[in-house]
Amino acid sequence: MKYLSHFTLSILCAVFFVYSYSISVLAEDGCFDMDIVSRGIYGLVWSPDGSRVAAAVYEVDLEDCIRNARIEILDGASGAIISTLQENGSITINNLVWRDAVRLLSGDQLGWIRQWDTNSGQMISSIQASNTAITSLSIHPDGNRILAGGYDNVARVFDFDGNLLQSYDFGAGPYPGLTSSIHWNAYSPNGLLIAVSGISPGSSDTFVRIMDAESLTIIATLPLQFVDPVVGDWSPDSTRIAIISDNHSGQIWDVTTLQQISDLQGHLRPIIGISWSSDGIQIATGSQDGTVKIWNAINGQFMQTIQPNGIEEVYRVDWNVDGKLAFGGQVTIDPRSGATPPPAVEIRLVPHFFDPCDNPDETWIFEQASSELSWSPDGNRLAFASYSVNSDQCFVRSKVEILDQNGQLLMVLVQQNVPIWGLAWDASGTRLATSDAYGYVTIWNALSGQLLNSFRLSNRAILELSWHPNNLWLAAGGYDNNVIILDAATGQVIMDRSLGATDLPGLTAAIIWMKWNPDGTYLAVGNADGMFYILNGLNLSSVMTMAIGQILGSWSPDGSKIIMASDGTDGNIGYVWDVETGQNLFSLNGHLDRIYGMAWSPFGDFIVTSSRDATIRIWNAATGELLSTFTFPDSVTETLHLDWSVQNKIAFGVANNVEAESTSDLTPLFIPPSSIPTVHPPADTPKGKNRQNSL
Repeated sequence: MKYLSHFTLSILCAVFFVYSYSISVLAEDGCFDMDIVSRGIYGLVWSPDGSRVAAAVYEVDLEDCIRNARIEILDGASGAIISTLQENGSITINNLVWRDAVRLLSGDQLGWIRQWDTNSGQMISSIQASNTAITSLSIHPDGNRILAGGYDNVARVFDFDGNLLQSYDFGAGPYPGLTSSIHWNAYSPNGLLIAVSGISPGSSDTFVRIMDAESLTIIATLPLQFVDPVVGDWSPDSTRIAIISDNHSGQIWDVTTLQQISDLQGHLRPIIGISWSSDGIQIATGSQDGTVKIWNAINGQFMQTIQPNGIEEVYRVDWNVDGKLAFGGQVTIDPRSGATPPPAVEIRLVPHFFDPCDNPDETWIFEQASSELSWSPDGNRLAFASYSVNSDQCFVRSKVEILDQNGQLLMVLVQQNVPIWGLAWDASGTRLATSDAYGYVTIWNALSGQLLNSFRLSNRAILELSWHPNNLWLAAGGYDNNVIILDAATGQVIMDRSLGATDLPGLTAAIIWMKWNPDGTYLAVGNADGMFYILNGLNLSSVMTMAIGQILGSWSPDGSKIIMASDGTDGNIGYVWDVETGQNLFSLNGHLDRIYGMAWSPFGDFIVTSSRDATIRIWNAATGELLSTFTFPDSVTETLHLDWSVQNKIAFGVANNVEAESTSDLTPLFIPPSSIPTVHPPADTPKGKNRQNSL
C-alpha cells in the first residue's frame, strides 16, 4: 500500500555509508564483515481480524549490502514475533496484503507475487507478475482478484491461479507516456474503483487516476499540485482518498467531486506511510522526520503526534479494526557497542478523535452535561465523564477526568471528540473502562493514565459498562441490543447474547442500563423497549423478566433489592423491588420530572436520586420516606448521574447551557457533607455484608 522512492533509498544508502565509513573490515563478497547496523520495514499490514501484523523486514550491513530480507508475523497484542516467512533472503519484499486471516501475499523486487500460509510458514504459490519490481498490491473485496503495479508502467489483474485477467499499460493508450512507474494502486473498499498514482517521465507531473475496476478504463484524474511521487489510502466508504508525497505534505480528496477537501501539513520531512482508520474517523501518517501524526479525517485537522521508541524514520503505518496502530521504519545501531538493534515495528493503542462540525470557529450554543460518573471502590477518587455539544447535536468535546474526593483534578484520562458514554471501575480501583459512541471499549490504568487496551465491539454506541467482581470480566451493552461479556485483559468475548433472542423476547432496543449484583451471580439489564431482565451470570439466561418502561436502576449493597425508574408516564417515580420475590416494596414519589440517577448509601440505609427537575432527593431506604431535597441555581437545567461513595460522599453531574466560542470546564457537584445522613453498617457485621440471594 505504501512505496519507498528511489530518491529515498539513495538517501538511506548514503546515510548508511557515512555512518559506517570508519569501519574497514571487508568480507570476500565486498560487504563489511560486521553485525547488522540497520533494520527497516518496507511492508506493514494488519490481518483482517486485527490479531496479527505482517512486516516485510530488511537488514543491511555497513556497506548497504542486503543480508536478510524476510516477512515477520507479529502478535498484535504483545508485538512478539510469532513466525518468519522467507524464500530468498537477498530479495527485498516491497509490499504485503492479507488475503484472509491466515493467507498473506507479498510482492518483491524481482516482480514475483507469493502467497504464504502464515500458520505453517509455507509458501503456497507464486506468480511472475512482472520483470520489474512490484511496488503495490491490492486484493479486490470479492477475494478473487489481485491488482499489481510496478516499475514497468503496467497495472495487472490476476486470479489466484496466476492467470492474467486484465492489464493497463500507462505508457500507451489514450494517455501515452504518462508514467515512468506505478507508485501505488489499490481497489476501493466497495470494489468499484481503482486508484493509480504515478509521475510522468521527462517531467515532474504527478497524478492519481481513478479507474473503473471492471473495465480498467480511466474515468477521472485528480488535479494534483505535487511534483513528487505520491501514495495513498482509500477511505472506508470509498468516497475519498488521502495521499502523501515526498514534499512533506498530504491531501484529502473527494473522488466523487474531484475536489480537494483539506491539506495535511506538519511533518518536517517526506511522508512515506499513510493509513485510514477502519471507522473512517482518523488518518495516520508516518514520516522520515521520525514521527507518526494523527489527523481528523473529516477536515484534516491535526490531532496529535506520536514519537516512536527507537524508530528513526517511519516508513509504514497501518490501523487495525480495533483502533491499534502499527508503525515501522528504520533503526540503526553501532555494531561496536554490542547492543541489539531495537524493534523496527511498534504497536500502540491510539484514542480515536472525531469532529463532525464543519466550522469549528463559529460561535456555538453549548449544552454541557456529564455523561457518567463513578466513585472508585475505596471512595478516594471520582471518575467524571462530560461532554459539550452544540444545538445541532454536533459533538465538539468529550473527556474523562479523575478527581480526588474533594473534587480536585488529579488527571485528564482522555480528551477527544467522540462522546464517551460508559464508565466502570474494576474491583481494585486500578483500572477504569470507558465506552463511546463509536462502539469502542477502552481500558485505562487509572493510576498512571496509561491506555492499556481498546476493543471495538460494535458499529454503534456502547452505552453501559459493568465490571464483574472477579476483576476479570467486563459487561458491555448499547444500541445494538447485545449483552457482551469480555475478558478485560484480552478483549476476548466470553459470552454474547442478543436481547432479541427467543428466550428474551421483545428486548430489541438499546441497552440503557446494566449492572452486576454485588457477588457477580446475576447481571441486571434494562433497555429502551421497557423490558427489565435479571440474567444468570454464568450463561446469560433469563432468571427474571419485568415490563416496566425504559429502565435504569441500582442494586442495593447486599444485592437483595433494586431501585428502578422508567421513562414512561411515571418516569418521575422510583420503585424499590425485592429481587427474590419480584415484588415492588414501595415507591419514591416526589420528583417533578424524569429520574436520571439513583444510588444507595454505602450500607443501604438511604437512597439518593437525581432528576430532570434539577433537584437531588434523599430517601429512607426502608420506608421510601423523602428526607431531603436539594435545589440549585437556574444555570443547572438538569441533575444527571450520581454516585454515593463508601466514604459517605455524594457526587452528581449536571446539564447546563452556555453561549461561547469554545467549551468551558464542567465539573461535578457535591452534596454538602453536613446534609448527608450518617450511615451505619448492618448489625450482623461491623463492615456490612453482601448476601447471596437465590432467585
